[in-house]
Amino acid sequence: MGTIRKYRELRVWNAGIDFVADIYKVTEGFPKSEQFGLTSQLRRAAISVPSNLAEGHQRNTTLDYLRFVKYALGSTGELDTQLEVARRIGYLTPERYQNLDETLDEIRRMLVGLAGSLHEKLPPSDRVKEEEVRYGDS
Repeated sequence: MGTIRKYRELRVWNAGIDFVADIYKVTEGFPKSEQFGLTSQLRRAAISVPSNLAEGHQRNTTLDYLRFVKYALGSTGELDTQLEVARRIGYLTPERYQNLDETLDEIRRMLVGLAGSLHEKLPPSDRVKEEEVRYGDS
């Protein structure tokens, strides 16, 4: 396949949208007392993944796009933590947790691959900027 012209063509964006739908469905069963707690946190982190991919894809530079892919990747860390909390306090069955965790791992792998691909496309001057952002050398 050639260049991705629309973010909707990205497999990872589509997987992210499906994951958001799964998170919304599963959190419907959480206690009402969690509406502004774990339910809200999970939903916001989940929607952040495809939203950041869409926003980054619309940016003018590969460096900006890469930054937003990394934001999406950061959201997978939030989701991992929040799903673990939900499992430990009994809001998720072991089977449901495992399914969500496996899906999240697949999304994470796709994001890492996309980030690597974008990094390779950066011109040398932007690679230096990207390294400074990554390691805080700026």
